[in-house]
Amino acid sequence: MTVSSQTSTATFVGNGVATAFPLPFRFFDNGDIRAYFIDIVTGAATQMVLGADYTLIGAGEPEVDGNALSLLTTTVPLASMRGLYVERFMPQTQSTDLVNQGEFFASTHEDVFDRLTMLIQQQVTETNKAKAEADKALAIAQEMVARQEAFENNYTYVVIGAYAAGLNFTAQNQVFSYDAGSGAEFYAPGPAITLPYTTTGAGAAEIASFRPVGDAILRSDLAADDGTKLIGGLPFVSAVSYGAVGDGVTDDTLAIQAAINALPSGGVLDGGGRLYVVKACRLKSNMSMVNFRFLTKPGAVLGEFWSPVTIGAYGDTSLTENVTIENVHVNGNRVLNETGMTGGEDGGKHGFRFVGKIKNLQVRNCSAIYCGSYGFFNFVGIGSGSNGTDTPLQLDIVYTNCVSRFNKAHGWAADSVENYTLNGCFANENGKDIAGSPGGKTGGGGLYYGNGIDLEGYGIGSRIKNVALINCDFRGNQAASVFIADSVLANDPSFVVRGPIIIDGCQLTGGLAGSNAINKALAVLPPFANWALGTQYTGLHIVGNDIYGNIDVIASTDVVIDNTQQNVGSFLGEVAYSSITVNNKPGFYFNNAAASSINYRFAFSSSTDVNGNKVWQEVNQDGFVRQGLHSARIAFAANEEKTIVVPFAATLADNALSVIPVIHYVSVNGDVRDAVWLSSTNTSASILVTNGATAQSIGIYCEVFGK
Repeated sequence: MTVSSQTSTATFVGNGVATAFPLPFRFFDNGDIRAYFIDIVTGAATQMVLGADYTLIGAGEPEVDGNALSLLTTTVPLASMRGLYVERFMPQTQSTDLVNQGEFFASTHEDVFDRLTMLIQQQVTETNKAKAEADKALAIAQEMVARQEAFENNYTYVVIGAYAAGLNFTAQNQVFSYDAGSGAEFYAPGPAITLPYTTTGAGAAEIASFRPVGDAILRSDLAADDGTKLIGGLPFVSAVSYGAVGDGVTDDTLAIQAAINALPSGGVLDGGGRLYVVKACRLKSNMSMVNFRFLTKPGAVLGEFWSPVTIGAYGDTSLTENVTIENVHVNGNRVLNETGMTGGEDGGKHGFRFVGKIKNLQVRNCSAIYCGSYGFFNFVGIGSGSNGTDTPLQLDIVYTNCVSRFNKAHGWAADSVENYTLNGCFANENGKDIAGSPGGKTGGGGLYYGNGIDLEGYGIGSRIKNVALINCDFRGNQAASVFIADSVLANDPSFVVRGPIIIDGCQLTGGLAGSNAINKALAVLPPFANWALGTQYTGLHIVGNDIYGNIDVIASTDVVIDNTQQNVGSFLGEVAYSSITVNNKPGFYFNNAAASSINYRFAFSSSTDVNGNKVWQEVNQDGFVRQGLHSARIAFAANEEKTIVVPFAATLADNALSVIPVIHYVSVNGDVRDAVWLSSTNTSASILVTNGATAQSIGIYCEVFGK
């Protein structure tokens, strides 16, 4: 046996899928391996537990062709933004006892040598770690010394007295004061002075060899945290210039508001990355806010809208426009700001609260976590109701790479928006219980809130228009990933149809038990029991998504579901009073299609398989059909067997007696034992379905391959 590898460590980066990680080195015992989860962002390491977090294969195995046969397998996939660090760390002992004049076993001796080699490698690794840490500490210390020396030599002056004979100069930053009749001035050694130097008291001739530094105090003031306040007309302002502390304890609300009010048009307010405790800071037109961390002041009062980043106010119909918010992160202090979802805006304790008439709002690389109500809130709230018209709209609202997590209600909520985009955003774990703060519920303690994004129209003219959700992750919320609803009726003469709405490249999951959107990944709903009053939504395009959960589409037209993967247990959905085109493979199964038109389209390809069968697939332009859909679920008793006749959506042009099917079934419990093709014609197919041990309703979808 040999030890070919010179390393005793291995590092891996997760992708959310992989669980198996081959190790490039041998080890004798499972206890010789230490593994750690690494947070790539913070560098924090958490030691893993053998058996609970990972298993090992290859203990004591020899190399094969110079390669170790070692494998570490994690119990769950290693998430993206997480690393895995594995090292061999053996006890520094030698337990093999070789007996005098005993038999010579080569493998036993090789194990001893191999173990010594591995211990040497281990010590080299530990030495390298120690050296790296020492080098890092030395570099930091040297940098700190260099910065301190540079600061002292260039920016901090030390007054050693008024000009006179006998002043001893040993450093360039030492100064004396001298009044030549026009006020005191300070002087430091000039280029002609060689240190150390002692003044002679000769007067003007000697003073000429020194350089005036009368701006020393001014420069010192400018270098202070609030130094920018001394300079007028700057396009940027530091929050601390107006008295903000940013220590995570002091209430900085008034100081930051003063800084906002002082900003010139087009100005930038920079928080410097400090943590500020605030109630609510109201932004204005033509400004940017960057590099802030906010903690909502604890003890929020019912009825007060404590949301750190705020635009607009109730009753104010003026327009706020051209606002950019970047690298601003809000912790809503949810447990200490618990209002129980009562009062206006479900408590009004959001992270970002944008109220009233707004145009051109850009929010980039921001986050809202642990807020007492919503993470991000766009609300017009003027003239709401069945008889009102929401005249002020919010136009051109774009969120990019933002995160909303662990908030009491929804991740995002918006009404009356136009040109509203979320790109690359995350909304996860919203609406759920956390220690000290139960998830948000509807009035009267009913069903849980907690949608990833909630788009609602509250007034007759409350438009939801040109909405795009692109490459977003809305998984793991208490309720639906995407919830689109209305409280007004489509048959009102003043009603404005909502849409278009594009959901492209997103990951969605259904709501959990106890929520108002159980298993609904996407819900598009007009007022309940008023579905037949007219079109409520149009232009709903669901493209290239990955969905775990149901899709419900009510009172909608021009609905296109294209290249979207629904996963196991996610085929069931409800459609009513809608027109839908499905360009998917496999197609969707809708539980109820009342008063709806569903067009399942596939394209014809002249390619053939090994048996000479033509294949119909993708969008059909020539009338070819490759599918059959049973449009309603059929009740099955436990272990019951039934023959189901599945009608094709159109008569196949070819004789289908030799059809070879691919069968997809949909069941509530996912335990159908078998679904077998019996026979077919060119208009229908007979399929034998055997249910599992639980009574349930089952639907069948077929893909047909015909000559």
